[in-house]
Amino acid sequence: MEVIKKNIKEFPVADDSGSLRSLKDTDELVKLRDTFIIFDYPDTNDKYQIGLCMVYPGGKTGGHVHDDAEEIYYIIDGKAKMVVGEEEFEAEAGDTFIVPPHKMHTTLNPFNIPVKFFWSVIRFK
Repeated sequence: MEVIKKNIKEFPVADDSGSLRSLKDTDELVKLRDTFIIFDYPDTNDKYQIGLCMVYPGGKTGGHVHDDAEEIYYIIDGKAKMVVGEEEFEAEAGDTFIVPPHKMHTTLNPFNIPVKFFWSVIRFK
């Protein structure tokens, strides 16, 4: 496999109904976030998806579950409240964690600065 290099300036913006761009004309400001897809499943033989997300103060990601994958998070900047299954904890810059399959998870930002993190979904198939 050849080395693949990408720059954030070239990433396509994810089609994300919870993004700041799509919420500018609505009242759903609770989902204040922007997500960028770095590598999508077709780039990786359908094995993983990698992205960058920014959750703005007062915002959150959409809660979701992966039945066939794990998700890894690395907090780049800021801090957030993470909910994974029944567990809730704070995560801050430098923290890394793995969400196991079948666990509902979401990222909330009740703080006054944005939180920025990388995420990677790794499929088992």
